[in-house]
Amino acid sequence: QRRCWLEKKMVKDHTSKSLRGQLLFIQKITTFFLILHSGNVEKNSFFQSPSSFFVGAANWAQVVGEQRQNFVSPAKAGFSPRWGHTAIHISDPTSGVDVVEAMYVLGGDTVESLTQNGEIVSHKIVGVHHDGSRGFRNDVHSAASYSWSRYQDKVERTEYNVPMPKVEGVMEWEVVTEGEKPPSDVTYDEWLQCDYDTWEASKYASDAGRMAELAARRANYDCDDVFTVPGSYLDTTMWSPRRGHAVALDKLNGNTMYVFGGRAREHKRLEEERAVGGIKTRPMENDKFHSAWREASVLKNDVWKSTDGANWDLVTPGCKVPQEGLILAGQPYVRTIVTHKVNHHIVEDLPRYGAKTDQCWNNTDCWGDATCEHLGREKTCVCNMWSPREHHAAVAHSWDGSTTTLYVMGGFASKRQRNCGDYACGDLDAASYRQYMNDIWTSTDGGESWTAVTLDAKWAPRGGHTLIVFLDALYLANGQGGTVGQHPLDEVTYYNDLWQLKSSDGEWENDFAAFTKSGNGTKAPWDARFGHTMAVEEPNAANSQITRLYMSGGRDADGFLSDSWMWRGEEFDWIKDYSGNTEQQYYLDMDSDLKELKNVIPNNNKYGQSEIRRENFTLPEDMNLLHGEGLFTIGDLANADRSTILRLRGFDLPQVPAENRLAWSEEQGGVDGVCYMYALAKALNSKCGEINYDLSVMDGERQLPRNQRPKFKGGAPPADLGVVSEWHGIDWSNLGDGSYEQETLEDMIDEWDGCSQLPKTAITWPEVDVSTIGSVPQVSRWRYDVRQQAGEIICKSNPFPRAFHASVYFAQQIWLIGGKRNVDDYNNDLWYRDNVMPVSTLNTVPETGTSERIFEFKSNKEGAVFRYRVYSGDKLKEMRPWTLAYNQENIGWLKNYNDIGEKSNKHTHKGPEQRLNEGPGDGNYIYYMRGVDPAGNEDLLYVEGRNMHTWRYTPDPPGWLITIIFFFLFACACYIAYEYHKYARAMALERYAIKRIRRKFKGMMAEGGDRDAKAMHKKAQKGKSKKKKKKKKKKGKTSRALRNLLSL
Repeated sequence: QRRCWLEKKMVKDHTSKSLRGQLLFIQKITTFFLILHSGNVEKNSFFQSPSSFFVGAANWAQVVGEQRQNFVSPAKAGFSPRWGHTAIHISDPTSGVDVVEAMYVLGGDTVESLTQNGEIVSHKIVGVHHDGSRGFRNDVHSAASYSWSRYQDKVERTEYNVPMPKVEGVMEWEVVTEGEKPPSDVTYDEWLQCDYDTWEASKYASDAGRMAELAARRANYDCDDVFTVPGSYLDTTMWSPRRGHAVALDKLNGNTMYVFGGRAREHKRLEEERAVGGIKTRPMENDKFHSAWREASVLKNDVWKSTDGANWDLVTPGCKVPQEGLILAGQPYVRTIVTHKVNHHIVEDLPRYGAKTDQCWNNTDCWGDATCEHLGREKTCVCNMWSPREHHAAVAHSWDGSTTTLYVMGGFASKRQRNCGDYACGDLDAASYRQYMNDIWTSTDGGESWTAVTLDAKWAPRGGHTLIVFLDALYLANGQGGTVGQHPLDEVTYYNDLWQLKSSDGEWENDFAAFTKSGNGTKAPWDARFGHTMAVEEPNAANSQITRLYMSGGRDADGFLSDSWMWRGEEFDWIKDYSGNTEQQYYLDMDSDLKELKNVIPNNNKYGQSEIRRENFTLPEDMNLLHGEGLFTIGDLANADRSTILRLRGFDLPQVPAENRLAWSEEQGGVDGVCYMYALAKALNSKCGEINYDLSVMDGERQLPRNQRPKFKGGAPPADLGVVSEWHGIDWSNLGDGSYEQETLEDMIDEWDGCSQLPKTAITWPEVDVSTIGSVPQVSRWRYDVRQQAGEIICKSNPFPRAFHASVYFAQQIWLIGGKRNVDDYNNDLWYRDNVMPVSTLNTVPETGTSERIFEFKSNKEGAVFRYRVYSGDKLKEMRPWTLAYNQENIGWLKNYNDIGEKSNKHTHKGPEQRLNEGPGDGNYIYYMRGVDPAGNEDLLYVEGRNMHTWRYTPDPPGWLITIIFFFLFACACYIAYEYHKYARAMALERYAIKRIRRKFKGMMAEGGDRDAKAMHKKAQKGKSKKKKKKKKKKGKTSRALRNLLSL
């Protein structure tokens, strides 16, 4: 009530600073507590940081990759599309005043990039392998910063003929390493031989047998000789191309990056007898990235480390055999001991474990970190660390602040089943028998040796889960699991649990209600999934120094997910983006449910828009009609065909009885209701839908380089463009034979959508003849302005559904990187979650009672553009809906040119809507402005004096009136000057005459005449006057005589 009273007073008194100050404070208080009540804003952020407004749920901004939103043009990616990669953020706060940081992207399964002049121009899919992979990579890319570039497009313009404001992402990528592979005809074991020898000499220095075998082996080569193999390989060795690996960062020891295991591709000598049909040809390429050797997909458990991402050191080569638990799990039969007598001795018949090739006599028969152990009847090699695996989780954490502990947990491992006689068989490379793991391994010496904390943790076996450090505790979430020993194609289980570990010797807890404000037992509020990501947002000035945990994406049995969740820790609830307890619940996109499409009605009163009222479009029975036609989302309705729309309007095939036809309720506007809802869905599809740059659906001239205006002289588009739907405002896509012609009225009727208004002609108005249906009346009016409604709705902007992507905290933002969008679509885009809402300010505003026209804006967000709206307080009408602007706006269009006789307005375009844009003239107006950041977030508040301005516009007099007044005053001045000149001349002649008389007077005085010179002058003037009268009288008589003669 206080606010309404202040706005009413403000309209009357535009200069009352005290009233404006009170209104600003009340607006802040009321809006802040309304949002705070919904749990969407941090309690301290609103007042502590007036230049920024942090919220708990917001849009995402796309900086890099193929454009998938309508707000910005992303930069080109520096790496190819991929999935199963990892990312690390390194920050060095000790480097100086500015914190030096960088984001690294490592490896993954990708497509081949085609480069030109050093830039990636396209991608092509290389051969698809048997396990669905396309091309494993071990490249490393980094980026140190990002920014936004704003400009005004001189080609594309707004509907009011103003250059369209555009924003481009800028992010420079550095190729840290393109990756390394061994030369042709060299296996990975041979390539890493010197690294392996160094590791073995350190790891097994006390094992005499292995040291003797090492010495004998080294007698055949010299690793110190960098000019001969394998010593020449030392400068190039690194982890092999892979996906599904894990990474960790040790901040206590120089920001050391670690890579753990994963699924890799390595050179294998494939024996001819093992190839079905034999090896018929042998490629002879020598390029290291196009090896002539066959490559196998293998699981790895090696560990590598680096401090710069370019130079990598082998920490441990891992093993080629499973850990003991997996070897024992490969025995499917009941373990029985059979005793029988042989030569009067009792012999125990024990089963054999492991593959036949893994049987050993001593440690020298085992490779890597494996030893020869007696299992069952014979000895077999057993891995002393975690088995080779993929989609496991790893993290580095220091519980005491001085010693770093590396953790590896869970994952997908592979085992060999005893299906080949006495020995286990199955190719580990093919992962024929997947094993879901729930073991926990730790290392305190930088990954050189590993200790099994437990081989059977409290949480179920799984892979594709996440493990992260948050508020000095470890959290493990979600994942995919199943029955131990299942085949990968068998039925699996997806988890949505969350486990917590608070100390190195503590117990894992998953009582969700115990460490959240509210919960549902052991289940998290999100859907079960795996292949998702979690990242921690570190405290900073923008987020009120509060640490937060984010979870995004993943997949389940039904497909890929796109939801994101935020959590502040214990005693707080998880908040889902666009959920019902956030301001962003009203954000929409094409996947939003039709129930969320509401009628947005601003409070259009004398005091302007202060609150927004939202009403349902449909009654439940109307929503059932939509669902019955297969329309469930806004995108479904926007893309509905004409027959569906006409059925919803009540028009159907003639054979359908009237009582069986659909009928939209009259309470919701009848025909106008369904058509208005359809028109709004189409408007939102244009505003919020996915970008399509195909020339067949876009203006041809818009494909030109920006800031270049095309020279168009009419006619058809160039033939090399193909058939385009729009070329300089004309549809040329009607004919497919290579020729073009302008769209005809018959074509418009054939393409009619069932609601939009066609031109008023004899064959289209008031009814349209629709084939197979008959006459259908056109909709004569809309209940509301679709443009105004669409302008009030804010679009969602978030990464599309994806899984097996990467996520890091970088530049005070949470980033998502690449991943799978679907089974066959890989991404190389980058998005960051923008928590800070724009706070925009009007720098320059017109003074009330003047004709000043310029508004200038600024925002706290880099890369923000602006929208403005003008509302008339006198006419209670919106004079201009939300319209894009760059950083200023000229409101000269308010001038009412019709009232003052002018026929043109340079501030409006010469289009069919010019009459709508002609200004209303003198009056009271309210100017609303809000910033739009690259994520699509917009100002939440309208504050008088900041981004809202109330004033009275008084236009200047018209030009023609000013011209008339000018010439009138000029003529008057000329007349006055002429009269003054005439008077001055007469006075000068009189003075001259008096001087002559005085000279004459002197002569007369000498003769004794009259002594008064002035009297003599008057007498002379009188004599001249008489002579003039006689002359005039004589002239008049002559004229009369001449007229008489002419009359005769």
